[in-house]
Amino acid sequence: MRPQVPHAKKLLVIGHRWPEPEATAAGSRMMGMLEGFLKEGYHITFASAAVPGLYGTFASAAVPGLYGIPLEPLGIQTERISLNDSAFNEFLKSNPFEIVLFDRFMTEEQFGWRVRECLPDSTLVLDTEDLHSLRQSREKAIRQDRAWNVESWMTHPHFYREIASILRCDLSLLVSAAERDLLKSHLPILEGKIFYLPFQMKPATEGDPVGFQQRSGFVFLGTGMHRPNLDAIEQLKNRIWPLLSRRLPQAVLRLYGAYRPGQILGFHNPPDRFEVCGWAPS
Repeated sequence: MRPQVPHAKKLLVIGHRWPEPEATAAGSRMMGMLEGFLKEGYHITFASAAVPGLYGTFASAAVPGLYGIPLEPLGIQTERISLNDSAFNEFLKSNPFEIVLFDRFMTEEQFGWRVRECLPDSTLVLDTEDLHSLRQSREKAIRQDRAWNVESWMTHPHFYREIASILRCDLSLLVSAAERDLLKSHLPILEGKIFYLPFQMKPATEGDPVGFQQRSGFVFLGTGMHRPNLDAIEQLKNRIWPLLSRRLPQAVLRLYGAYRPGQILGFHNPPDRFEVCGWAPS
């Protein structure tokens, strides 16, 4: 357990899901931010409604989610919270957090108004993860077999919800510089309210790097919980791999990632050198 710093600033993180850094990019990003706040001496509480239950601190051995990691050994307190529950207001009033971080705009919609009501002086930060309205408007254009344009994005129902969430918060974090530039160019009113924060990657430290000539084959990495990853796997299976495999008859394509649906598992075909391997610990 990390010792608490006297008079440390208090940070509340409200998560749509419990972080699974070894299974999802969102979980990896969240852990990167949590570690950054810990280094700055913050006292962190991570709360989520993803696991039903009463308020209270998890036992130190509790690991929410199939691929979750325990947060309390890192010095992070955990709280189970519930939607539409006034007990959350009491929790806020008894814990004067200086900063409250929401990990998606949906989480801010659910809890942000209660935070503003109970902690009017707190700084509210939204981590967008990605612009959901942008991604979903592109998916809609693909499904309808038409070209995507900015109007497709700005008329998507989630666009208004997402922008409203950004406006309600004091600062919003963007993982993509392209998304930042898109917002700035079409919504200059958001200048000063958005900040580009890419993934905080750690340099590889295990062993010597393997030279290119000693490598072989292909790897695809991505969780099955993210729809664009599933679309990418379908493209690999049906369009790209047939071309690559003919040109490289010895190469093997291996797909790694958690939460593979049955349709993707059905693509596993070792004779065709297309292997769906699932989740890997490293």
